[in-house]
Amino acid sequence: MTSALYSLFYRINGRFPWLLKIPVNLYWLGLRLVNWFRYGDQYFFKWVGIETCSFCNRKCDWCPVSTERDPKSHYMPRETFEKIVFELQGIRFNRWVCLCWYNEPLADARMWELVSWLKIRTKARVHIPTNGDYLDERKADELIRAGVDRLVVSMYPPVKRRVELQAIAAKYPARIYLREFDPDSPLFNRGGSVKVKNLYVQPKCINPIQTINVGWNGDVCLCCNDYHREHVFGNVNKQSLREIWDNPEYRRIRNEVRRGIFRLPVCRRCVGIEK
Repeated sequence: MTSALYSLFYRINGRFPWLLKIPVNLYWLGLRLVNWFRYGDQYFFKWVGIETCSFCNRKCDWCPVSTERDPKSHYMPRETFEKIVFELQGIRFNRWVCLCWYNEPLADARMWELVSWLKIRTKARVHIPTNGDYLDERKADELIRAGVDRLVVSMYPPVKRRVELQAIAAKYPARIYLREFDPDSPLFNRGGSVKVKNLYVQPKCINPIQTINVGWNGDVCLCCNDYHREHVFGNVNKQSLREIWDNPEYRRIRNEVRRGIFRLPVCRRCVGIEK
């Protein structure tokens, strides 16, 4: 789907939300049926988030990384990454893998190699968000050849290389997207980790429901907004992804969140119930 189609989708959804409600509901119903027959779990994860490194070169006010006085740079061991990939291969995972958390993915010099290794062994689609600071034409060529399906460049202000990034995106219009970022727009407070001008309040939360997030050290946390990793449900170095996903406590919390019940403080802060 091109960026033009994405833009059209959001414009239609903004003006005529009822028009897309039926096909969207049918999509989710179909996905639940597929999950049930393939995994025996109608709510099986749709995304896998993998933090291959913990480093970010920016200190954006709206990101918890800005609160770290002396952030350490950690890299996921290759054997941990390979274990995750082999497990995804074993369950025939063909959905999305996001190679990012609160880090800058392209700061990891291994990225193109990791993407290639993942794409050779699975049918997963690879999504990489980036601030674009490390992106040049050579690196873009490497990542596209490796098999990246979607590279989203967030144009955080101030944008100093706009013309260069636009040229790179124009070379791969179906794979690389530029996303203008407005710090005054509604934003997550990342579980209360940062203060934002305009809190994004959502009536429903889907983050822990459809995504399993793996940190650089193998820890699986509640969701991408659990920056301080207050809730860890297992470690992929000791357990399989499926075993962790089926953790009774983890499953109970996901079921509650699905029904709009937010008991955990990090969840209550994130959705604006508590400050």
